[in-house]
Amino acid sequence: CRYAGYLSKSFLPEDHRRALELLKEASELGSFEAAFALACLYEEGKCGVAKCRKKVREYHLIAALRGCIVSQQKLANEELDRGNYEIGFLWLKTAAKAGDDLAMTSLRGSYEKGLVSREAYNDTVTKHRDAKAAMTSELREEARMCHLGRDAIP
Repeated sequence: CRYAGYLSKSFLPEDHRRALELLKEASELGSFEAAFALACLYEEGKCGVAKCRKKVREYHLIAALRGCIVSQQKLANEELDRGNYEIGFLWLKTAAKAGDDLAMTSLRGSYEKGLVSREAYNDTVTKHRDAKAAMTSELREEARMCHLGRDAIP
């Protein structure tokens, strides 16, 4: 996770405890970004915390429930790897319905293999399309093109 590396380099070692306290407080106040960052820290054992799979899962679950698509994907992959297809596909559908293309692609592959029902797939496709449309604007496209470096002024 980029957050773990960034945080461990951004604070002096004596500040790691304070950074961890602030992240936990922000997570308790509803920040999915903080919950995601905590999951990353526990996954990599950064900022003075020991690696802990239980905490990683706990914080990814918090972040996913608050709308973090990356955490939703991580939980989906974890559940699918365990053979918990119902829960794994639930997380994939949740991320796809929020407009995530990677989750939609994964779900499409699962549908083509017969692992997801036509009804569930079609519902997700519709909601994915709606979410993408809601995130589309001329200004966003201009910003995306600028970010890609295609908007160079001659």
